[in-house]
Amino acid sequence: MSADPALKIHYRGQQREHTLSRSERARQILFGDASAIEPSLLASSSRLGLSLETVAPEWSLTVQMFISQYVTFLKNSKWVSQRTLDDVCAQMTNLVSGYSFWAFLLAMAQHYGLPSAGLDVTSSVDVALYFALTGFEQDPHTPHLQRTKRLNTTDQYSVIYIFSNTERFLIDFSRIRPIGFPTARPDAQSAHFLHTGWGLARNAVAERLFLALYLDRSYDWGPLPETSTMFPGPGKDVFGSFLHEAILKGGSSEFSEFMQRFYWAT
Repeated sequence: MSADPALKIHYRGQQREHTLSRSERARQILFGDASAIEPSLLASSSRLGLSLETVAPEWSLTVQMFISQYVTFLKNSKWVSQRTLDDVCAQMTNLVSGYSFWAFLLAMAQHYGLPSAGLDVTSSVDVALYFALTGFEQDPHTPHLQRTKRLNTTDQYSVIYIFSNTERFLIDFSRIRPIGFPTARPDAQSAHFLHTGWGLARNAVAERLFLALYLDRSYDWGPLPETSTMFPGPGKDVFGSFLHEAILKGGSSEFSEFMQRFYWAT
């Protein structure tokens, strides 16, 4: 628990720990300990060399197209009251025209596997445990499909990081998304977007890390959340299905490469 209401506790589960490579002398100067461990918490865009800013106009247009189509779908449905429809339309319009839209675009890209300047963290320990103890492997026969399996080997430790974050580092899509916007995957994962930094401060988020839990994979950690729960399928995730269809429609070479990172999991 946080004794400071301005600090929020979040978790991140990883199959293994990645560290920055520094000399013993550098670690001694920086941390006062030549054996100090400095976790590498670089954003996906930094690790992959893909910048969301490069494809920002196309990504923004893609999300706006989804919003337009979804509003049209609601207007044609018979189970949405006019009052609710008016509220949804007003909030969708305010989102697209407001300052928070860019933050929303960042968060939604990250939560659906697309490169961004941040990391996925969660408010749920069970979700963090799932990602720490679950392996992902690309299906050789089906594009954009990751097969999952429970990790129980003893060759290395998994890790759960615990962060104390201030609001300025966080984008909570649940606060800025309009009512009615379907976000099945982020909801299922209790996901939050943690901004990591850029330029020479790409690993700045490591300053918010205060505890690392190293997990023995061979230990009986009990049942994990089901992959079908963590990653709702095409029939339950309309935004994910829209992104999958958008891949086939193409775009610039940079945008196509960006969108190729989208995946389902089973």
